Amino acid sequence: MLFTFQTLGNASNIAVQKYLNDRKIPQLFVAGRATRFEDPINFPWTMGFAPNLRTEVRVYARFVLSQYPNARIGLLYQNDESDRDYLTWLEGRTRRKGRRTHRQ
Repeated sequence: MLFTFQTLGNASNIAVQKYLNDRKIPQLFVAGRATRFEDPINFPWTMGFAPNLRTEVRVYARFVLSQYPNARIGLLYQNDESDRDYLTWLEGRTRRKGRRTHRQ
């Protein structure tokens, strides 16, 4: 195989990422948004396409915290790697602004 190009989804790309990187097969423009697709130190043969979830959280958190400073933020998320990433980054952004977070 020469390379993969814009394969879709986090789960399927995560499943093959180590295999492809071990064999030095480029995984180009991965259509998944987990931050691991932008990790050239651990996965040098993988290149993401869409903005990762960290960037998205930063934009949403900045907007909500500036426009609705007393709002409570609720997040429904799927219990997989990318959504746990999203939750972790959201908690980090809100904590930096002095807001408490609660998981249930």
